[in-house]
Amino acid sequence: MEFGSKLHSNRIIFKKQHSIFSPLVSDDERILFEASHKDHSSVWFYFLKLFFFTIVALSTIWALGQSPLPTVTKTTYVPNISKNAISVEYAANSATIGVEQLNDLKPGDRVRVYNDAKDFYDATVVCIRGNYFTIEGLSQEVFGTSIFVYGKEVYNFKTIDYDAVGMMNYSNLKKLSKLEEAQQQQIASLQNEVVDLKLTMKEMLLIMQEQNIQMTAIQATLSSQVAFNNNAEADARGTRFIPNVYRKASAVTYAANSATITIEKLDDIKPGDMIRIYNKNNQSYETTVAAVNGNCITIEQVPQELFGENVFVYGKEVSDLRSVGL
Repeated sequence: MEFGSKLHSNRIIFKKQHSIFSPLVSDDERILFEASHKDHSSVWFYFLKLFFFTIVALSTIWALGQSPLPTVTKTTYVPNISKNAISVEYAANSATIGVEQLNDLKPGDRVRVYNDAKDFYDATVVCIRGNYFTIEGLSQEVFGTSIFVYGKEVYNFKTIDYDAVGMMNYSNLKKLSKLEEAQQQQIASLQNEVVDLKLTMKEMLLIMQEQNIQMTAIQATLSSQVAFNNNAEADARGTRFIPNVYRKASAVTYAANSATITIEKLDDIKPGDMIRIYNKNNQSYETTVAAVNGNCITIEQVPQELFGENVFVYGKEVSDLRSVGL
């Protein structure tokens, strides 16, 4: 026979030390201690709560990729009956209790019962007759006639070792923390590489811009040199081209071996005059005027692929230009 371990206000109160997981998941004794044996819905509510938090623990360990959960085997009482007694008959030093179903209760088994005050009593079953079993040492003065039959004692009850689960979770959290730290370092390294690439691209763009500026300056120098050489050749002949027209052609029409150029003002251009024209790349070309018709002049042997539609008419050649010697 075993009673609860503490007396308080003439009531026997069951106390038990729980593991660190007791705020989340209680064992069977605590559930029955907290539940009223007359309120079956409360009992099932606490069992559902136990089931829910067990599933949470299982899901956590499964997600972390661990091996099967550690378990411990202990001796405890299980709620295999969990019924209110339909009748209680007391004798000199025993009590015969009737329930709807005994659920594999046999003589010699130890059984736990509760009273209205939630005090429990553990005793050995002496005999069984139908749905009635007899236990010894239970007095009517202590327990009364309202009894809740919890269940029998088992010696191989397996339950999850929550302390071991806690250690596994702690170890896995450390692994996750290290993995996250490594990922953060990798992200920081990749971000630094992106910044370096952006800086390199900016430097390359600046170099390309400088090279474009240098190329433009070289082209201008070459064009000036070509113009200077042309003028030098003209001076050697005793002639020089003057910018008496100095206008861009408003229209250019090409024929088989000639081109007709339209200009706003010709400024004394006559058939037989030598004129100088330029293309968009500042390349010069000298040819003879074949015909003049209003503001249109026709010149021969003008390469269309060299000039296209962009023609600048500089002026005609003169042989009696006087200049001041420097």
